[in-house]
Amino acid sequence: MTSMDIEKIADYFTDSLRQVLRTMAGFEVSNTSCDQLDFSDKESNIIGIMVLHGKKDAVISLSMEYSTAAMVIAYMTGILPEELSESDLFDGVAELVNIMAGEVKARLSNTPYHFLLTSPFSIGGTSLKVARKKNLTEACRHLKAGEMDITFRIAYI
Repeated sequence: MTSMDIEKIADYFTDSLRQVLRTMAGFEVSNTSCDQLDFSDKESNIIGIMVLHGKKDAVISLSMEYSTAAMVIAYMTGILPEELSESDLFDGVAELVNIMAGEVKARLSNTPYHFLLTSPFSIGGTSLKVARKKNLTEACRHLKAGEMDITFRIAYI
């Protein structure tokens, strides 16, 4: 990635995620920049992560509660939420990051902003909190569909 405005890049990823959730799950998703809301202490149970390699490296993440992950993954797979294992949730959230990033990668492939992807991964636990260095160039979006909340972050590393 080059020095494209990180807010613009965040919009590409947010648009991709909104499209994926609309297509695969039928959710209409609204989004708001995190700096317009107080999400500094928002905690999650599961976070999907991927590193982007380009002229400017970045890391992206999707964080959410287990209940949100279960609902999204249930719609994506056709498996009832209560039948999903914890492993299914981790795999599903990582795949959601992969789908979203793949779409943006394709969109930017023939531009100066193209990038390569690592494999996605996810982490989980009780009350996970994303900690960041001060003065890190980043963008954050809060996405909401009904009772479901997802936080997307991108940061140059």
